[in-house]
Amino acid sequence: PLPKAAQLLHIREQLSRSLAGAKHAGLPEEELREAELRRRRVHNAIEDLKGQIRVFCRVRPLSDKEVGEGDLEAVQVVDDMTLEVPRGGQFCFDTVFAPGAQEEIFEECRDLIQSAIDGHNVTIFGYGQTGAGKTFTLHGLPEQEGIAPRAIVELFRLLDGMRDRCSVSVVASMVELYNNTLVDLLRPSRGSGSSAATGNSAPKLSVRQGTPQVERLFERQAVDAAELHTIL
Repeated sequence: PLPKAAQLLHIREQLSRSLAGAKHAGLPEEELREAELRRRRVHNAIEDLKGQIRVFCRVRPLSDKEVGEGDLEAVQVVDDMTLEVPRGGQFCFDTVFAPGAQEEIFEECRDLIQSAIDGHNVTIFGYGQTGAGKTFTLHGLPEQEGIAPRAIVELFRLLDGMRDRCSVSVVASMVELYNNTLVDLLRPSRGSGSSAATGNSAPKLSVRQGTPQVERLFERQAVDAAELHTIL
C-alpha cells in the first residue's frame, strides 16, 4: 500500500495544481467538473488507505514538578508506531508522537479538512485522563497553536479558493454532553445559575435519528478565520 499511497499523493498534487491553474485562467466550471470529480476520488482513495478510523498516541513529557519529585515515564516508545507499558505489553497505533511538534500533529489531520469540504463527516477528538495534554494538542497556546486553530485556518484557505465559482458560508455550533444532557454552548442564556448551566432555559436538544446532527442547535455564522476563532 505504501507505493500506491505515494503514487496517489503525486496524482492528487498534479490534479490540484492543474485545477488551480485552470481556474486562474478563467475556464468555466462545467469544463472543470470532471477533473474535480477525479481529484475527489483520488483524495478519498488516499484517506481509505490510511483507514476510516485512525488512532494516534502522543506521549506527554514529564513536567518540571514531576521530574523534581522523581517520577518516571509511564510508557516507553519502541518506534513511531509502538508503545510499551512496563509489565503491560506493547501497543500499536497508526502513529506515536513522543511528543512531536504541533505542526506534525496537524499534518496528520490536514487532509480531513478537505474531506469535510468534499461532503464527508469528519471527527477529531482527544482522549485521556486529566492532565494528559488533550487541551494543548487540540487548542494549544498562542505561540504553539493546536489542531483546532490550524484547522480553522486551513478551512478558510481551501474555501477562499472556491469563492470565485460558488457561494460558500461557514456556520459554527458547540455542544456539551453534561450529565447525559446535551447543552448548547453558543446559545445566549436567558437564565442564571443551574438552569443556565444545564441548558434548561434553552430548547431541548436531541440527536436526529440516522444522522450525526443535533436538532435545534444554535448556529453562528463566521465570515473568516478570525471570527470563527472568536466564536469557538
